[in-house]
Amino acid sequence: YPAGSTITLTANANDGYQFTSWNDDNTDNPRTITVTEDATFIASFEVISSVPTFTITAISANPTQGIVTGGGTYPEGSIVTLTATANEGYQFTSWNDENTDNPRQIMVTGNAVYIASFEDTTPIQTFTISVFSANPNQGTVTGGGTYPEGSIVTLTATANNGFQFSSWSDNNTENPRQITVTEDAIYVASFIPATSIDESAV
Repeated sequence: YPAGSTITLTANANDGYQFTSWNDDNTDNPRTITVTEDATFIASFEVISSVPTFTITAISANPTQGIVTGGGTYPEGSIVTLTATANEGYQFTSWNDENTDNPRQIMVTGNAVYIASFEDTTPIQTFTISVFSANPNQGTVTGGGTYPEGSIVTLTATANNGFQFSSWSDNNTENPRQITVTEDAIYVASFIPATSIDESAV
């Protein structure tokens, strides 16, 4: 070319390859140069990466209790860190695959979903349910104890031979019966002699 000419150099990659740079580290392609002297320009190429990418979805089971970071699209084989951050009054418990590491690292091998669960850290109040038999010679009762508020408890009155359950101290006649624990409470089971059956009756 005549000195002072402006020319364009273009590097065309073959299938499976991509242009990287010229031998003077210039990465323009095509590039324009002004001819001032004899010169050599060598274009370098590289294999286009064939590594697939996958989506890692990381979410909170309940966004009001906490958030999760680390989700995104990553090349296969990447090491990704997932972090579950609990909001005030809550704490992280586990991921949906029962892993309890937090933060945790995973290797990307395919599309995957990770769900973080949290729990309320507010202390749970407990109450005492006391159950008695009005006459232990006539029957016994079970179900008493100390339970968290909101628990469903079954009370059972078992009559001894010759007796039958009559009612609880609150006049409830269900047996067994279920109660919801909301406060300390006392339940007393009463029994009466078993009703005799007239075998002569038809």
